[in-house]
Amino acid sequence: MSHETIIGGRNVSLTWSQEIAKRFRFRLSAIGGHPTTRELTSPATADAAVCKLLWAMLPTQEIGRYPTPEDLFVAIDQDSESESIGIAIRGVYADMEPTPEKKTTTKKSPSRK
Repeated sequence: MSHETIIGGRNVSLTWSQEIAKRFRFRLSAIGGHPTTRELTSPATADAAVCKLLWAMLPTQEIGRYPTPEDLFVAIDQDSESESIGIAIRGVYADMEPTPEKKTTTKKSPSRK
């Protein structure tokens, strides 16, 4: 599913796929790992933590615009864009967990005969 948001005045679509999952893991490992719950909830570190997550899930055509999470943070208009960015990030995280329909397969298991 695609989650639309605005970053730096530009429309950006965040999605979750196997390719994005690989890039997400790689990008987070390159900047010290996934932010902790404490970093995400502390007023002193929440902005940086959220920007790290957003930066790690940017589509390939957008990552070049923001070489670091700090560059991404500077580009975001906190007053008008942060709410839609939060909604998009939560949507991507919801997509990370497969639904019961995605867990089932149409293939039949071999019989025990």
